[in-house]
Amino acid sequence: HDLTLDSFWALHDLGMNFQPHKMFFRDHIIAYARDVGPVNMGPGQWRNKRALLRYFRVFLANLAKIKKEFTYARNMLVLAFRLKVRPFLFVDHVYHEVHMVEPFLNYCYLPISMPPERTEPFSAEKLCALPMQASIANATLIPGQKLSLLAVAVEARLDEPIADRVLPL
Repeated sequence: HDLTLDSFWALHDLGMNFQPHKMFFRDHIIAYARDVGPVNMGPGQWRNKRALLRYFRVFLANLAKIKKEFTYARNMLVLAFRLKVRPFLFVDHVYHEVHMVEPFLNYCYLPISMPPERTEPFSAEKLCALPMQASIANATLIPGQKLSLLAVAVEARLDEPIADRVLPL
């Protein structure tokens, strides 16, 4: 997980017993997803490649705001969700598509459990910067990005297989 927790566990494995007098907290970025899966980006996989480029365009349209205020990343993920654009992760030279769920992302302080105890991030007491409910109806658009994001949304619909589209008769 990180150097701090790894160090506590290494000391515990060497026989050290921790008995803190009070709880202390550590910051975590928690992303909420239904599932994550590898995506084939090989030759002929143009839909997957275009989906990745759409995600990059949504991300870049929001990057300046995220740099100023990290919690704005949730807004970007809500926008992507509303546009039917899935985020991607790049892990071990493979792209993975992420199926995000509410509340999408939060920045929280969780207690650090001393070994042999473990902190459970989804049930532990935590102090979070954002509410644990995210409204998909309240995504804020940065001035000037409406037209470019509309193009992303239209392009995403056009890339859907014909069988997945609803066509009025």
